[in-house]
Amino acid sequence: MIVLDTHVLIWLALIPGNLSKTASARISEESLAISAITFLEIGHLLRKGRLKISATLTEFVNSLIETYEIEVIPLTPEIVEISIELLPEVNADPADRIIAATALFHKATLVTKDKNLRKAKDVSTVW
Repeated sequence: MIVLDTHVLIWLALIPGNLSKTASARISEESLAISAITFLEIGHLLRKGRLKISATLTEFVNSLIETYEIEVIPLTPEIVEISIELLPEVNADPADRIIAATALFHKATLVTKDKNLRKAKDVSTVW
């Protein structure tokens, strides 16, 4: 299983050419998962006008979950605890920390282009 960062999920659906060859290969080879906090991040992007789609948030994410057979990993106290304990180098953004902690908790690789997450020693990433 690999965990997709929010931008990776969006690019997979809307702009697959933005994905690296390595990321695309891993996505096609492995089972996919996202953190439930990804829904919040997508909602904020829609509200701010940084993401434009012709569907509601619910329709968009449900379609992606079904199309790509994505497991949605809920936010748990264990994941929150890991996110709080991560070193500051991981990222200051709480959503990014939750996504990284989700991958750590499930011993999964995180697919991300985020430089801070990729530099973090504790988090296994691929791009």
